[in-house]
Amino acid sequence: MQSLDNVLTLHARWAVKIFCGSKVVEVRKSKPPTYSSGWYGIAVKGVPDAIVGIIRISHCTDEMQLQEILARGEETLVPADFLREYLGPRRVGYCWTIASVVHFTECLPFYSKGQTVKGAPSQLRQTHVHEEIRNMDTLQNPEEAVLSSLYQQWKAHQRSIVDYRRQKKAELYAAIDTLKGRGR
Repeated sequence: MQSLDNVLTLHARWAVKIFCGSKVVEVRKSKPPTYSSGWYGIAVKGVPDAIVGIIRISHCTDEMQLQEILARGEETLVPADFLREYLGPRRVGYCWTIASVVHFTECLPFYSKGQTVKGAPSQLRQTHVHEEIRNMDTLQNPEEAVLSSLYQQWKAHQRSIVDYRRQKKAELYAAIDTLKGRGR
């Protein structure tokens, strides 16, 4: 792997199906940004600062109508009602064929410039991500329980960060109040 082409944010249920090997086509509203085969980091919606694995996209279809995508149901595993809602009134999308899947045994912290995972990672972050990937043990096609466990661990970590930030914010406001009291 040379570099990450982008980072995709998926619902946990789709990420689990991809990492378990049952979902081999990802339905998106647009073509891959580079429109070439490449490696994409996978983040789980609700946990935007962690890459849980990587996938390689081998092919992307041209724009497809809803009925054409529904015909590929065994590959996409997306229920028709969910797909209709996701694609919206245009009812068109693209099918990205997933060729390779690597799930990490630990979540990999990742921050882009805007604290989100949209867009290609900056060069500095990308270099860090690749060093971490090279040093990391990987697990191919984990069971759903493994992914759920990792997701819960990461959510607990996120909650602890929020608590820490609240504490620091309270300390800052207390310090400001103290300074205001001295200025009177």
